[in-house]
Amino acid sequence: MDPGPHAPPPSPGAVLLARDPMDRAPDAAAEFLGWPVALLIAGVTVVIVALAARRAARREDPLPRLSDQTFAGDIAPDAPPLLAQFCRAWHVLDRVNEAQTRLLVDRLRDVARVGLLDLDANPNAVHAAGVTQPATLVLFHRGRPVWTHAGQFAAEEIEAAVRHVLGRLEGK
Repeated sequence: MDPGPHAPPPSPGAVLLARDPMDRAPDAAAEFLGWPVALLIAGVTVVIVALAARRAARREDPLPRLSDQTFAGDIAPDAPPLLAQFCRAWHVLDRVNEAQTRLLVDRLRDVARVGLLDLDANPNAVHAAGVTQPATLVLFHRGRPVWTHAGQFAAEEIEAAVRHVLGRLEGK
């Protein structure tokens, strides 16, 4: 029975109920790439993440960590000069300075060793050095502190200061 030209249009819900849900199934399958492609993408992602984690684990930290056990030998009178950054792992300024200290490892390689000493984890070394403030650099030469810098720093400034102090101490 035809409703005729003057009949009101059917409501949207009535149209959906009147449709066969299987009419749309082939279109939905064509829009989705499928489980094999989804599994392939997930597999590739897992491999990439695993390789990145393996590479990060193999990367050696170029910044030596000093400790209570090694500190006496690190600053011994017959040891090469040592520039130690006294820091705290949670201290924001120390995290900023750590990037500059990494640069100093290479820049000062020919005149001094560079390392980090955690104030919280190494109380004996901290007591021996007399440093209590984080973000402090101390240059040790022949078993004694010869130069100190506290606060934020740039690698270029510290490199120049260390070279100057060591040059003066060694008569160059």
